[in-house]
Amino acid sequence: MGHKLRSFDNEKIIKKLNLGKFPINEKNLINYYKKYRKNIKFENINNNFKNEKIFWLTFDTPLDENDNFDHEKILSKFKYILKKIPKNGIIIISSQIPIGTIGRLQSYDKLVLKKKFSFFYVPENLRLGSSIKNFLKPDRIIIGTDVTNKTKINIVKKIFRKIDCQKYIVNSETAEMSKHVINSFLANSISFINEIAMLGSNYDINFDDLEKTVKSDRRIGFKSYLKSGFSFSGGTLARDVNILKETSRKNKVPLKLINNIIRSNSLREKNIINLIKKKIPKKKNIQILQIGITYKKGTNTLRRSFPYKVYKIFNSQKNCKIELIDNDIDKNYFNKLMQNFKKKYDLIIIFKKNKYFELILKKNIKKNTKVIDIGRLYNKYFIDNKNYYN
Repeated sequence: MGHKLRSFDNEKIIKKLNLGKFPINEKNLINYYKKYRKNIKFENINNNFKNEKIFWLTFDTPLDENDNFDHEKILSKFKYILKKIPKNGIIIISSQIPIGTIGRLQSYDKLVLKKKFSFFYVPENLRLGSSIKNFLKPDRIIIGTDVTNKTKINIVKKIFRKIDCQKYIVNSETAEMSKHVINSFLANSISFINEIAMLGSNYDINFDDLEKTVKSDRRIGFKSYLKSGFSFSGGTLARDVNILKETSRKNKVPLKLINNIIRSNSLREKNIINLIKKKIPKKKNIQILQIGITYKKGTNTLRRSFPYKVYKIFNSQKNCKIELIDNDIDKNYFNKLMQNFKKKYDLIIIFKKNKYFELILKKNIKKNTKVIDIGRLYNKYFIDNKNYYN
């Protein structure tokens, strides 16, 4: 977008970035980097900050094994950077933060640093697998701030001037809450439709048709999360659900629905694992093929991935041998897999679509192979197969 950037991180990451080595695979990232690398300079985070007026903090929010956030850890990172920033700086934060964080940083500046910072919160929109596209063509941009100086507000708005979408200027706590609400709503949608799928499995329901008919209601819409599948994972949605749960606990406001989203999601995971256990043949040397290991399509990220959790559970069993296919992380393995595919797999577990698998699907799956298709991705191929489960 024509901006000049100095980008700071720890020395190990910076060395890799300067070599064009990125920590994640992201569509078109390398192409953008090669085309616009003259606009960005990667530096060690311990270097001095000079001559800049705008500082954009984008630390990933740390999570524990239950997707709970560590608020104090992210605050300590912010405070370390704020100590290095010159007076009167404009501070933009896009890390996922609990509601009230901007207020705490404002108080820290007023009482301790006394640098008269101007804080802005712009909730990130970097969905893994399509981050650049979503950043450049978002549905809207939310800019949260308690700053009243119009000049400084306009400076931040100008950063996004080439992005054609609605820009909402709201106060900081409204912006913080908007991120929690959006992710918790999406998480709730996934848990809701998975529960409907479990209930509906007792009836003669075409779930693809059900999805279309429900989404045709304009109050819900065709982009809604109403396709049943495996649980939401990756940490992003669960993080905001847990933030709302913790906020409700602190304020002694009982939230029955929100407090049970994670419980419903965990129940979905448990049911899938139990289904797999039930369908594993009782024999020695069980051959399993798992399709999909990342937590969503289009990324190589395994963080908090439920398919990866399933892989670890069954790969740890002595009588099970699991082979993996994933478009995003096992590309070098495909040729070998194509050659060896005619071996008799006892069980195939499908978490996401795979173009190579689809090419050889009809010809090579043996009649006695059990197929567990989470989300009914390939049901059209298995309509009359009694060993097909979804």
